[in-house]
Amino acid sequence: MAKQSEDAVELEQQLAEAVAEIESLQSAAADAEARAATVQAELVEVREAYVDARAELADVEQTRAELTETQSRLREAAVRYRAAKLHGAPEVPEGLVRAGESLDEIDAEFEAAQRVVSQLREKMQEERESPRIPVGSPQRRAPDVFGLSATEKIRLGIEERDRR
Repeated sequence: MAKQSEDAVELEQQLAEAVAEIESLQSAAADAEARAATVQAELVEVREAYVDARAELADVEQTRAELTETQSRLREAAVRYRAAKLHGAPEVPEGLVRAGESLDEIDAEFEAAQRVVSQLREKMQEERESPRIPVGSPQRRAPDVFGLSATEKIRLGIEERDRR
């Protein structure tokens, strides 16, 4: 019986060790399942964030496209505005008003061009009103032909014609 009781004790120890090992494995499995559940929950959150980010990116792309279209329209409007301003003031040369990105730039360029045109007008008016012959220069007169004979007058006329 002693052998049976030693075998029984040994079996009980092995059984206790197996039970402890089973409990340890069950605990490890429970931990692994809990971590897996946590990771799966995080994965669901990441997927939701990814879907949200994709939706936001699509919104950003749409906004960017709208912005590009709006900028294009603004440039076209600025070109038309410049053309209308120049059409309304034909005295302003087109080259003096550069095409700008904004209406304010075009207005500033147009005002500067109008000042240039005004200054040129004033200068041209001054030149028109100023005497054409410099002061102190002798007046040019036709040669006095009163005392010349007819032959001399003809010769003088031919010389003058040849000089031209």
